[in-house]
Amino acid sequence: MAISKVSFTNTPQAGDDNYTWNEDTLLQSNIYNSTTGFLTLDVMANDLGGKAKTLYSIDDGNGNALNPTDLLNGDNLVNGISAWELTASGNYARINSGKIELNLAPELGAGGIDSLGADDHFTDTFVYAIRLGNGTLSWAHVNIDIYGQNDIATISGTATGAVVEDTTITASGTLTVSDVDMGENELQPVAAGTAGDSGYGTFEVLANGQWTYTLDNASSVIQALPDGAILTDTLTVTSEDGTDTEVITITITGTNDVPTVAGALTAGAAEGDAAFTADLLAGASDVDTGETATLSVANVAYSVDGGAASATAPAGVSLSGATLTVDPSDAAFNHLAAGQTSRITVSYNVQDVHGATVAQTETITITGTNDVPTVASALADSVAEGDASFTADLLAGASDLDDGETATLSVVNATYSVDGGAASAIAPAGVSLSGVTLTVDPSDASFNHLGVGQSTTVVVSYDIEDAQGATVSQTETITITGTNDAPTVAAALTASATEGDPSFSVNLLSGVSDVDTGDTLGISDVTYSVNGGAASASAPAGLSLSGSSLTVDPTNAAFDPLNTGDHTTITISYTVDDGHGGSVAQTETITINGITDGPVGSSPIITAPDILYWTDNAGGIFSPINRISFQDADSATATVRVTLGMDDVVDSLVATSSSGVTIGGSGTSVMTLDGTIADINAFLYGGKVTWDPNGGSGQSGVLTVTIDDNGTLSGGNVVIETPINITSISPTFTGSGTGDSSNDFFSVNFTDIDTDPSGQPGGPSTDGNDVMTTSWSHQPLAGTAVVYNGGAVGTDTINIVMTPDQLAAALAVTADQDDLRAYFDGTPGGDTLGLSDSAWNADVTNFEVANIFLATGYGTGKVSINSFFDALPPLDATPDADTADDLVIGTAGSNVLSGGAGGAGGLNGDDVLVGLAGDDLLGGGSGSDLLLGGDGQDVLIGGIGADVLSGGRGGDTFFMTETLSIDAIIDYSFVEGDKLDLSALLDTNFGVGSNVADFARVTASGADLLVQVDVNGAVGGAVWTTVANLANYNTSSLDPVSLFFEGTNVTVTG
Repeated sequence: MAISKVSFTNTPQAGDDNYTWNEDTLLQSNIYNSTTGFLTLDVMANDLGGKAKTLYSIDDGNGNALNPTDLLNGDNLVNGISAWELTASGNYARINSGKIELNLAPELGAGGIDSLGADDHFTDTFVYAIRLGNGTLSWAHVNIDIYGQNDIATISGTATGAVVEDTTITASGTLTVSDVDMGENELQPVAAGTAGDSGYGTFEVLANGQWTYTLDNASSVIQALPDGAILTDTLTVTSEDGTDTEVITITITGTNDVPTVAGALTAGAAEGDAAFTADLLAGASDVDTGETATLSVANVAYSVDGGAASATAPAGVSLSGATLTVDPSDAAFNHLAAGQTSRITVSYNVQDVHGATVAQTETITITGTNDVPTVASALADSVAEGDASFTADLLAGASDLDDGETATLSVVNATYSVDGGAASAIAPAGVSLSGVTLTVDPSDASFNHLGVGQSTTVVVSYDIEDAQGATVSQTETITITGTNDAPTVAAALTASATEGDPSFSVNLLSGVSDVDTGDTLGISDVTYSVNGGAASASAPAGLSLSGSSLTVDPTNAAFDPLNTGDHTTITISYTVDDGHGGSVAQTETITINGITDGPVGSSPIITAPDILYWTDNAGGIFSPINRISFQDADSATATVRVTLGMDDVVDSLVATSSSGVTIGGSGTSVMTLDGTIADINAFLYGGKVTWDPNGGSGQSGVLTVTIDDNGTLSGGNVVIETPINITSISPTFTGSGTGDSSNDFFSVNFTDIDTDPSGQPGGPSTDGNDVMTTSWSHQPLAGTAVVYNGGAVGTDTINIVMTPDQLAAALAVTADQDDLRAYFDGTPGGDTLGLSDSAWNADVTNFEVANIFLATGYGTGKVSINSFFDALPPLDATPDADTADDLVIGTAGSNVLSGGAGGAGGLNGDDVLVGLAGDDLLGGGSGSDLLLGGDGQDVLIGGIGADVLSGGRGGDTFFMTETLSIDAIIDYSFVEGDKLDLSALLDTNFGVGSNVADFARVTASGADLLVQVDVNGAVGGAVWTTVANLANYNTSSLDPVSLFFEGTNVTVTG
């Protein structure tokens, strides 16, 4: 059907549609689909043309101004639906089932008309055409007008936050606004710095919902929050359309604030002021509410004048809680001089209840004031008339507590009063003052008038003044006491008597006078000294004292040991006094002259071997008569006679008077020797008596030895005699049929030179393994040295016996010393001991084993000294206190050979000390030592260890210093004056009234005498310890031994 265009342009069958709605009305209608956002319009409802009309086309002019001609082209419908056409406002419209669907989404979005706000106004327009039943087209406008209405908004999201004082002071979050109205999904913004409702901080809120809270941390309210206390701050925010609100709530938590102090504290006072207190919390505070009142003091330390800090309060300062008490009057501040200061710095922490602290100090300054000088007490001095001048320090006992001021004290305003008289500024005679020194001269003539017991008193009154002018009063009282005139003596007193004389008395006041009338004289402080020994208050035996009368009994047994020519001197020292303190020293010397008594026991003692072996001289060389000695308890000073007689009257005994011995009958078969026992023993020991046997070589005989003590006491002379056999031996063996001179000795074993040898040489032997013991007294053959030759067969042993003198002489010669060192080093087989030029006068060779012995006594026994020669040390020219073995040899003079200060010697080690002639001191020290004193009065101290001691001829002293080992004394001689000093062992416990027998004794052990001590005496029972072995000294049960201890010589017998 053809379309008529006439009606399209001229006939308004299609009427314009003008739609006006509000948002809510439309939403509630059925023409709007809120899901699809489509608005369905029945635009033909008001058009003419009846039911035959249809929607033909829609157009908006393609976005241009509406042009109805565009509607001439009908829209293609598919299933009654056309394509979308753009409206004037940019929305879309289409024909759907005879109605127009309008899609509002392009302009209103997904929210559709619900997104329209109260002020929103949605409009759009388009045109459409209808076709009438006759084909005529007619078009009309559609105008749409929709008024928006406001929708309620909803606020959600983070509406809380938290801040912490001094720590986290900002909080933030985001709120979300939900509002279907376009452009209203946001908050009304809050400008930065907007205070919260409580005013504790400020908010900033952005339209997009982001908010920030900043705490006003400097606020005093915030700072006053105690630890853990809570405050809140809020802000109400509103949605953009004002339909919803939300409250942002901020929680504010308090933290602990450190206490604060206004400044360091100080206080001051003057020395001596009253005690005061200082509040160590002064100026301290804590901003946390309520905590200032709870502050405390902790970690207190004190430093005085910049010194080291200490937790202990110094003197004058104490602390209780936060209160420091200072006492300027405490003695600790007295040393401060005027103007001087002492600063005490108290360092501490101010601490709150949570332990937070702030450091603080309190400095106390004490300023010194002047202290008045002080004195300990009044001064006084007392002297006797005539005493030497003396000085008195008038500042004695005076002091000033102020530092440095004691040294500046002075004396002022001195006055003097004598015996209570008026004071005067002028010093009396005998007294003078210079500065602070008072000089008193008791010998001044002004004091001569004082009698015994009288006194004069001089009182010096004065002030002691310090540098500040402060003073204290003081006095010095000088008392001069009159003295007594001492008695006088004309001369020392003496008296003498002969042993055995009747008792007599001596007046110890003889020759004493005293110029003081009426003085009664007496004696006091009496001591007794016997023969120069130690003084004792006890009278010795034979003396007694009553008042001033001394009784002497020369018949007392104490004088019995004295021989003719001997004497005992007793010196009585005492004081003669006059009863007033006057005294004079005096002495009375009593001399008791001895006479020879009968011998101790039944007779003197002769020590001699049964047989004297002599070297076959074969050439007329005389052989010595020796190895004979004597003893007599009466002492060595008496003159005795020894007679030597040969059984063959044609034999000759030859000697020359010398060394204190007078010879009679020399050249005959009977000889007399007159002298002391000591001199005769030494004479015989020295080989000065020789025997010329009738018939020459190979002779034997019998020698009779007699001693006559020449006693004049009761009992008359005592004569002792003993026979001695004399036989000859040959010391050298030669010949074996081949002329070889190196054959072994025949088995001759001189193992004990006191007894017969085991056999006599009868010819050469080739069996080997022989033992030969030499004699110390061998003589040369025809003027040549003795040669001991062990031979070449087997292992032969030689036992070499020497006297101490022979060994000492050999050690003193370098070549002989070297021979001894080499020969006794353990391998003598290849060595020769060449001592033919020595006093021993023999050579030794071809022995595989060598031993060395010292002859004991006067040749009657022997003691091994191998241990000293196994490794004889070299001569030590400068011995020191080391632990090595030393060899020290003295000179012919007096020597000190010891390990002590100033001496030479071994000290430690096994030492050999040789004194030679002279009065020597030998000290071995530790170790087992060999000490050879030689001639003279020697002192031998073996020390610690088992020592071998030889004093030699002369009166020797053997010091025993320990009880752990036994010393061997090889030549002890009572008659020569030898003694054992036991002082170191016994003096501690031996006292007045002690019994010698409880502390010391001698006991026989074969041929030896053992000296034993009990250091505790009888206390706890007898415990005897041997300290010395007197080798070969035991010849009878009456052998005397001289001991010394507690300042006294005592004689004991076996």
